Amino acid sequence: MANEKWIKQAAWIQLVMISGLMPLANVKAETPETLDLRAYLEATLQYHLEQHEYHVLDQAERLSLEDGQRYFWPKITARSSYDEVTSETFTVPTSRNVLSGITTGLDTSWTSWLGTDITLGLEHKYGRQLGKVSQGIPEDKLQVDNFSIEISQPLLKHNSPFYNRLPLLRAQKQWQLYHINGELGRLALLRSAMLDYLKVQESYDRLQIQKIRLKHIQSVGDSVSVLVEEGRSLPIDRDLAQLDVRRQEQSIASARQVVHQNQYALTLPWVSSDNIQVVPLTSLTVLIDWLLPVLDELPLANHHPEYRKQQLNLEGAQLEERARQRDHWPELSAYYRFEKDFRERLPDEENQSWGLRFSYDFFDLKTREDQARLGAEASIARRNAEDQLKRLNWEANRLRQSSEASLAELELDNQVVELSQRAVAYELARYSEGLASYDDVRNRQLDLLDRQLSAQDTSAKLARELIELAYNHQWDWLNRLP
Repeated sequence: MANEKWIKQAAWIQLVMISGLMPLANVKAETPETLDLRAYLEATLQYHLEQHEYHVLDQAERLSLEDGQRYFWPKITARSSYDEVTSETFTVPTSRNVLSGITTGLDTSWTSWLGTDITLGLEHKYGRQLGKVSQGIPEDKLQVDNFSIEISQPLLKHNSPFYNRLPLLRAQKQWQLYHINGELGRLALLRSAMLDYLKVQESYDRLQIQKIRLKHIQSVGDSVSVLVEEGRSLPIDRDLAQLDVRRQEQSIASARQVVHQNQYALTLPWVSSDNIQVVPLTSLTVLIDWLLPVLDELPLANHHPEYRKQQLNLEGAQLEERARQRDHWPELSAYYRFEKDFRERLPDEENQSWGLRFSYDFFDLKTREDQARLGAEASIARRNAEDQLKRLNWEANRLRQSSEASLAELELDNQVVELSQRAVAYELARYSEGLASYDDVRNRQLDLLDRQLSAQDTSAKLARELIELAYNHQWDWLNRLP
């Protein structure tokens, strides 16, 4: 009665599922677009580097470098203004004065490598002045042209070519840092992409192991059925064998789902469609064979972008420390200024001045504090660069030793898997002769599966270490792939 009720429920569920799938029968399934390893890496680089932060900043960084290169170019500024001023003097009689007019000008300045500042100014004034008839100034529009030049030269500080080239040197360092960050971002991105691809390959290899185990279980089940028909085995063994087949089919479905999820996760950040799949290699062994040459290469820690970035930070800190060495010195400069007004209805007016300017802050603790901080930052940057170089060398040695140990372990695992396969075949032969039970055969099969998965874990561990070592050796994956 219970079986009949269960059969009716199963039939109803099947009918509902079929009716739900009927509208999809006419929909043509889209053939998924496949990407091999090279195409996957190229697409990942294109998204993250060309459409992401590195290339987005390219124009800004170029303009920053150009601005530093043009520091010694003359700076030209145009200006214009309209002014109206009313002034009254409360005397007897009351005097009222109104000035209004337009002023336009053109200023240019230039700084030499020795800190010499040269400023030129051209100015034109056009306006009306009222209330000055008694002084002989007509109540009409007045035009004045002004020319001025000023030269200033610092004598004690800020007068070295090094100091005055600081804007250019900073811009060049910033440009170099931008490119190093680009190289480092590319290396890190390829490493992450390869590690993500390894997850797909690992899950794919696990799926293949489960498929091979299914074929073996099916073969064992066929042998058990024959033995049951011949009366040399119990029917319960046949039922257990059929149950093992169904359980293994379920394991394969779960493993296949994991592969699809890992494939989708690879392209999820930069593909809006789930119709694109990254195709794994035939086995993890192929990937390991591609990676093994990295063990024969010498590390190049001195050229790694991580170390070069720290070295560039050190150079920048030393640059700033050197630039501020004279900031606590007094300021002493010589200057000369010439100015002349060319007036329309009045006599021209000319002024000249020259002299020395001196200033010193006796309690300027802020400057001393800044100098001490810059010195400390330079020391920290030096230690960071040294530590980075040591870490890269240490990491390369660690990964090399660990990879060699994993390679030796993998060879032993493969030998154990081969022996375990023989043991399964031997146990099955004993079972057919009545010398072993079906549980003995199942235990041997589970032992084989455990050893195959253990060898597969060792292979994945080895591949992961080789990928990290390739990052340390700055592999260009697109040129390394066959």
